[in-house]
Amino acid sequence: MACSFYEGYLVHILPNDGAQFGGFEKNIERYEAVHKVTFPVKKLFLIITKKLYCPPDLADFNKNDKNLPYLEACSSLEDVEKDVAGVKNRKYRNSIYKIYQKGADPVYIAAECATPLHTLQKVKERRAEYKDTTLLNARPVCTRAVPDDRAPSGVPGHVTNSNFTPRSGCAMFHIFFFIKFI
Repeated sequence: MACSFYEGYLVHILPNDGAQFGGFEKNIERYEAVHKVTFPVKKLFLIITKKLYCPPDLADFNKNDKNLPYLEACSSLEDVEKDVAGVKNRKYRNSIYKIYQKGADPVYIAAECATPLHTLQKVKERRAEYKDTTLLNARPVCTRAVPDDRAPSGVPGHVTNSNFTPRSGCAMFHIFFFIKFI
């Protein structure tokens, strides 16, 4: 799941492609110049909750208690547009949020939830609907086809410390997952 997220999404929005897209950091710098704001950290923050909950708007976190830090959505970064897998002009967009804290100036960040975990949470919610499908019955086959020699023996779908180093020029993000299918 982590590799799919990286290859299917992060690789398109983080590194400089050597042509039209100057990379995630340059995209933030353009945003700063246009909106006259400053980002203390020019990285993408991925929000991962214990229950995998991903609201449509991150402002939904802590919105009912103004004593806690809370988020406000701003305009998005400039779209990244690429031809990918037969889709012409596919658009990738990153959201910008302001973090408000009592007694401090707002802080700008690029943040989002990890969409594969959002999908996993939805599948877990609807597990009974998928019970008799071929897709879930195929999981042991997939596990055998792509073994994880770090997994405890006999635990299908178990991934531990699935961290990897992004391609060169893309050290803007590091991902670390612990996922266990039940």
